Amino acid sequence: MYAPNHEILYFVQQGVPTSDILKEMDQFLDDIGLGEKRNSKVETLSGGMKRKLSVAIGSVLYKI
Repeated sequence: MYAPNHEILYFVQQGVPTSDILKEMDQFLDDIGLGEKRNSKVETLSGGMKRKLSVAIGSVLYKI
């Protein structure tokens, strides 16, 4: 699964309007410093990047 797919899943589950998901996803990846990994598979991310992605997803869920 690609990194953005994880965010899309969580945004959809939390009721974010689909028209806002791509904008939110791009901003989200840029905010956590993974914008350049936008098209990378999660399996190719380093351990620290995976942790950063997990913590960021958790904060999105908390925020919503």
